[in-house]
Amino acid sequence: LCQVYAFQPETEYHKEVQSKLPPATRPPVAAASPVGVSSVQVPAVVPAHPSVAVLNEAAPLPSVSAIAAGLPQRESASCHPILSFPPVVPHGDKVKLLFDEIDVRKSGAAYIADFTSFLKTLSIETSGSHCDFFQKADPSSLITFAEFQRFSERYPTLLEAIYSRCREFWMEARQREEISTASAVLESLTQREGDAQMQAIQATADTNFYEQRVQEALADKEQKDIEEREATARVFASQQEGARCANEISIRAADVAKSSERCKAAELEHLEATRSVEQSEANLRTQDLETQRSEAKVRELEQLLQEAHIDLEQKRHLSNLRRAELTECQTREQAGMSNRLESDRLATHCMEQLNAAQDSLARAQELEREMEALQQVAKSNTLRSLANVDASDSELALAREREAKRRVEIAESQHAVGDQAGIIQTMRMSLEEAAANRKRMEIEEQPLIDQEIRLRAQRDCLESQESQLRSQHSDFQLRNETRFLRPLVPHSPVAVGIGGMPLM
Repeated sequence: LCQVYAFQPETEYHKEVQSKLPPATRPPVAAASPVGVSSVQVPAVVPAHPSVAVLNEAAPLPSVSAIAAGLPQRESASCHPILSFPPVVPHGDKVKLLFDEIDVRKSGAAYIADFTSFLKTLSIETSGSHCDFFQKADPSSLITFAEFQRFSERYPTLLEAIYSRCREFWMEARQREEISTASAVLESLTQREGDAQMQAIQATADTNFYEQRVQEALADKEQKDIEEREATARVFASQQEGARCANEISIRAADVAKSSERCKAAELEHLEATRSVEQSEANLRTQDLETQRSEAKVRELEQLLQEAHIDLEQKRHLSNLRRAELTECQTREQAGMSNRLESDRLATHCMEQLNAAQDSLARAQELEREMEALQQVAKSNTLRSLANVDASDSELALAREREAKRRVEIAESQHAVGDQAGIIQTMRMSLEEAAANRKRMEIEEQPLIDQEIRLRAQRDCLESQESQLRSQHSDFQLRNETRFLRPLVPHSPVAVGIGGMPLM
């Protein structure tokens, strides 16, 4: 025995786990025919449609959450630490988050090239002023956390722009991942809709197949009902034939009894005729003796001739009468013999008819048994046809239920596909709106960043000039103090300019 099961090929969005396979079963065998009924074929149970086993074991279509859970897991941008903080955070946390973002090697120090690449990723242009700051602070091209803190204090607007753009960058990455996941879910939903449509088509085909099976089972049931009625009619006819044969046997038995009685009567008549013949023969012999004695007496008594002649005539007449009686008795004996022979022939014929009637009764009883066996087979076929009809009806109901379920799943899949497409469209519009807002913010922030850098450069220039002036002022005061400590000597007047510097 062999059973074949087909499974859908696996993809990264679809995995099919094999469930417990049912054990193989032998096909049903036709029931054996009874003795003397070799032409009756008992139909076996109608085999099921090849796809029914697969469809009965078909797993339900996965839901949207199951599809999303079955997608391959990737490192998600939604887990980035910066997204766990609100847009407005304390300055220290903001500096720590941004430094951890720059420190890609997690070594506690970042290269200036990493910081420059980070700013370029965020579309921030600084004209290299940050490089000058860090190179002045540390010529090794490494940025420590303390240096980055000083940089944040020096450029607070730039730090705010970096934080906001970094947060927007990761939020946009998260939105793109969500759109990618939603697109994968949409693709899986579309595939699920296609699978549901294929299953619905298969369910419709199964429904049509089972409807045809129900029609065939009903037709088979009608045929089996007709065969059962015919078998019942044949059984009734065989019973009537058996009753007729039994009646004929009783009639033949009565005829045989009558023939036996007629034979006995004929034998009695024959015996009586025989006795009459024997009595007549005895009387004839006696009469012959008397005739002889009378003749002797006539010869002896001639004188008594007249009387003897009369007596002779009387004796002759009586002798003729006895001869006639003998002839009649012989005729009766021959008639009795003929009657006996005829009675024997009739008795033989009646016995032959009785034997033929008994043979007919035996054949009728055998035919009645065969018809009863046929009737039982017909009833069994009818019951099996009824079972086939019931099974086909239940299978048809299950097929219609599966078809309705597949249509509901198609409607749910189409609704889920439409909802998912709407969600993706909304997410894309939100992403485009966020990108437009980010672009607008970049355009608005860039002049502020440039202005802060220019103001920082001007401030640095003014601080440098202030430091230089303070240094010159200190030198001037030192010279004045030295001059007042010297002895007075005549000298030429010196012109003093702004800031205490002598004019040459």
